[in-house]
Amino acid sequence: MKKTINNKKLSISVEESFNQSGEFLSSFKQRKMAKALNRKLRVYYACCRILALPVFVFFLPFLIVITFILAVELYFAERRWRLPFFIEERYTQGKPFVLYKFLSTAVNGQKLFFGNLLKQIYLDELPQLYHIVNGEMTIVGPRPNPEPDYSRIKNRGYFAKVVQKAGLTGGVQTAKGSSRHGDLRLDEEYMYFCLNNNLATIVIQDLKTLWLTLKLMARAEGI
Repeated sequence: MKKTINNKKLSISVEESFNQSGEFLSSFKQRKMAKALNRKLRVYYACCRILALPVFVFFLPFLIVITFILAVELYFAERRWRLPFFIEERYTQGKPFVLYKFLSTAVNGQKLFFGNLLKQIYLDELPQLYHIVNGEMTIVGPRPNPEPDYSRIKNRGYFAKVVQKAGLTGGVQTAKGSSRHGDLRLDEEYMYFCLNNNLATIVIQDLKTLWLTLKLMARAEGI
């Protein structure tokens, strides 16, 4: 079934977004879609930043304690002091940023007990609250990818990661590889959902995604 964007100045089908030649990404329609999404989600992204600020402040003491515990465990694994963060350049709305998350493995390949425990309940990604407050990420959105994965995805014609902010959680995280369409298709479907629905409907859908994420955390399915 063909699904199109409900926009007088824009008419793009879901099938077009999977154009393997990459021509779609360089088209005029790409810029029109980006503008349509930015207009709709600009206020929503700002609200997410405001909501994330008190949450980040609340969890800040826990972040400090977790950092200290992981640093001690990392010291015994590597025999040197360093910050227990996984640091990597990722992409959000087509722009690079430096992502932080807690380490679960030492540089020598040794698994960290506390780090693995955090990963099981998704709390290894707790430092990403900072990215939401800083405006680099949002609460629900496409999964952020590193280079060269981002370039490969972009060149294949997938568009969601180019125009939407990366999310702390999203359809990819909650599906955990169970989708028959694949991770990229899930991100693309969420982008079209945002284009074709009003803000209230998007908020309701994002709340459902957050609920599914909390269920995954409660079942400790992060590994």
